[in-house]
Amino acid sequence: MKVKYKKLNSFMKKELDNNLYISPKEYKKIFKEYSKKLNIKYDDLTKEEINSNITENANELEVNINNAIKGINNHDTDFLKETLIKTEFKTELLKEKIKKLKEQIYTDPLTKAHNRKWFSDNYLKNNHEKMSKNGKMVFIDLNDFKLINDNYGHATGDITLCYIVSLLKKSLKESNCEIVRFGGDEFIILFQEDCLLKNIKKNLNNIQKILISKKYKFRKNEFKISFSFGCIEFYENDDLVNLLDKADLLVNQNKKLIKNNLNYQIR
Repeated sequence: MKVKYKKLNSFMKKELDNNLYISPKEYKKIFKEYSKKLNIKYDDLTKEEINSNITENANELEVNINNAIKGINNHDTDFLKETLIKTEFKTELLKEKIKKLKEQIYTDPLTKAHNRKWFSDNYLKNNHEKMSKNGKMVFIDLNDFKLINDNYGHATGDITLCYIVSLLKKSLKESNCEIVRFGGDEFIILFQEDCLLKNIKKNLNNIQKILISKKYKFRKNEFKISFSFGCIEFYENDDLVNLLDKADLLVNQNKKLIKNNLNYQIR
């Protein structure tokens, strides 16, 4: 793959050298076409390859900036114009690649929710033990998820996890919240500091009712889905472990309520 990728990179450099200006859209089209010829899947480039390509583009960007400085010092307006056009294009290309790399690093590949690294980098301090800001947190645990995996297979389990994230995103899209897959069948939803706990709880209760009221079918399997949740406030410098313990107690209380009062069961 690395040999093919070097060929691809070499070809794209020649395209840039032969054309004073190629728009990002045109560049992407040429990149995809030549990737196909080399049997490289454009969407499956590894993080290492993307990171390597970002470094190369960053180095070229530095060269272009230095050339622009020379153009200014020598009052060479034509040279300066050409250099600035290339610099602008390289900057946009670099931004696009950095964005894609960040998405790969911070996204759970199955559910497309944020992953724990995203949570750590955005909500925890350097020691990863204390919160870095104020807000509201909902901890979610799927009920009897192991039974779904054991009875109907892991493919059904995967579909269930993806469906839960999709439903949460759709139901909470007006809340400006962030959804994190914390591990296995556990999720965290993060809300801004000004969101009211009573409104968050009301929204989550409504989603629970939607899930419990239906039977779900995947292939020939019919089953029920539900989750339990705990909703808490957090403040800067709060200890993460203590917060999770507090949320876990609320999750267990909610779990009993669902199984006993709402007569939840997997069939």
